Amino acid sequence: MLKSVLIANRGEIACRIIRSAQGLGIRTIAVFSDADANSQHTRLADRAVRLGPPAPGQSYLDGRRIVELALEEHADCVHPGYGFLAESAHFAETVTAAGMTFVGPTADAIRAMGSKDRAKDLMAAAGVPVVPGVVESEQDDVALLDAACTLGFPVLIKPVAGGGGRGMRIVSEVGGLQAALSSARAEALVSFGDDTLMVEKLVVNARHVEVQVLADNYGKIIHLLDRDCSMQRRHQKLIEEAPAVSLHEELRSRMFRSALRAARAVNYRGAGTIEFLVGPAATGAGQEFWFIEMNTRLQVEHPVTEQVTGIDIVDWQFRIASGERLAMRQGDISARGHAIEARLCAERVEEGFLPATGQLSAASFPDFLRVESGVSQWDRITPYYDSMIAKLIASGNTRIDALRRLRRALRETRLSGIDTNQGFLNLVVASCAMEQGGAKTEFLSRELAVRSPGECPPVTVWFMAALTYLGEVAIASSFSGFALWGYRWQQLRIGRGAEERLLDVHITAHSCEVRWEDDSCVSRIGSCRVRVNGSIYDYAGCVCEGSVWILHGGVWMFRVIQPETSQHTAATSRDTVRSPMPGFVRTILVGAGETVVAGDTIAVLEAMKMEHELVAGCVGVVARLRVEVGQQVEADAIIAELEEREAGGEDKAVPAL
Repeated sequence: MLKSVLIANRGEIACRIIRSAQGLGIRTIAVFSDADANSQHTRLADRAVRLGPPAPGQSYLDGRRIVELALEEHADCVHPGYGFLAESAHFAETVTAAGMTFVGPTADAIRAMGSKDRAKDLMAAAGVPVVPGVVESEQDDVALLDAACTLGFPVLIKPVAGGGGRGMRIVSEVGGLQAALSSARAEALVSFGDDTLMVEKLVVNARHVEVQVLADNYGKIIHLLDRDCSMQRRHQKLIEEAPAVSLHEELRSRMFRSALRAARAVNYRGAGTIEFLVGPAATGAGQEFWFIEMNTRLQVEHPVTEQVTGIDIVDWQFRIASGERLAMRQGDISARGHAIEARLCAERVEEGFLPATGQLSAASFPDFLRVESGVSQWDRITPYYDSMIAKLIASGNTRIDALRRLRRALRETRLSGIDTNQGFLNLVVASCAMEQGGAKTEFLSRELAVRSPGECPPVTVWFMAALTYLGEVAIASSFSGFALWGYRWQQLRIGRGAEERLLDVHITAHSCEVRWEDDSCVSRIGSCRVRVNGSIYDYAGCVCEGSVWILHGGVWMFRVIQPETSQHTAATSRDTVRSPMPGFVRTILVGAGETVVAGDTIAVLEAMKMEHELVAGCVGVVARLRVEVGQQVEADAIIAELEEREAGGEDKAVPAL
């Protein structure tokens, strides 16, 4: 068995690897950037050493420095985790050349599967069905446009390198292709150092199903069943579960055989994942599947497979790297119950799931389920790395048992001090599609479309927000006031965006009622139904750290405002363009004196390995640029000032400079 490991990663996955390594008696060495000096993985490891400054290129992506530290600390192996250098063939070769063991596949296998276009060719040759797509040798827009037209819209633009949904763009028609190519190239270059793109036919009404494999050094390969990862936003997974539901058993068996063929085609060893799209067959009857890519590393969602199979995948990564043979047979692998994982992230959901930063003033998780996290109270979420805070993994004898446990865990998790997606996750797991299983990849964007702060909800939704807050929070509070003549009317102020409403509230021991101005009284019927003017409406709602989330014709978020602190943040001025979060100015697309219209991109901000377009809010002229390319900015920093004009072209207002 290997004796010491340097973990070339951070956060929750570093903590996860430390746990399995220490269980095997392996000494653990953590590395950290200056931003992670006091992070949880440095405290759990037997030893922690500094890598460098916070920027990934100067720390977790600096393979040369990582290998130097591993040698200095006398590590006999390096575990890359996932992300960063986990799928770098060059890094794997460097570790091996230095006389250490790389806990993962060979560099040849990583290289073979690291380029999506070459991987698809290899899989097609091995008899694995693939999604139609093409990579043009000429990467100019004209060549890629021709390829898209040949495939037929809609198409998916994706980088040939990397993963995690970064750089992927859906294009529904010719007119949107050029902007998508430009944006995808820029994000791919930042994320993977390679801006080569491929064009792929978009499979609509599809599910994302993947198969976990394990392979030893002696040619034995087994699969550990499947996972469904269809609940996604911005092409990034949010909810994962094992095993996948509503799959035809004949298709499942063919998918398992294809996954094993894929692994054998590259002489794979260690843990890996083959990802497929499952959709309607071309004949319109039944289901079919197509290979997307192979992840030659540990997956974020590996815990759900561990929960249902009872196999510690990280433990077996170390055992295989140490030269052990796989002890289990394929026939020994079966699903025992069901497991579902939810990713808690620092995000501003209403603003398109923008990553959020800040300090966690509270961070506590339930103890009745598995939690994978790399943070604790008072830790900071910085703009340098991924925005994930924790993974909640619920398991049970049946899928509904696991789902109920996950719902309870999300309600009882306490996170504050930073914007998170906790409220949104509550609505996702409460949805009918989650209850039934088998949702498609478009489900979140279609059925749980998040309403922007600028949209004003119907008065019915305001009532739903008030009733949800009263039902979950206020019944035991001062709102349950009682006078000699009976229960009394009180007032509740709630807000959304720049708008606030003062609602009259009447609570008894058995009911909640709300009214506003001249609207008739609204009352709750059960936990997810209201009566308004005689009409009955269904909805879902939850309260999360002072915010109320409602699912009714989309997802709406409200804030509860205490009377003594009744104030709201002013809306962003139309004549200034501001940074929504800390980050780096990647590109500036306009110059002083240029005319812009509402929606024009002024600059592109890079934060947490993703790109965010900053757009003009009005028709006007760029009066002044406040930043330069490459500059780091804080949240709410002014990027540009505009001289607003009427549509006809006359100046409306000129801000003082």
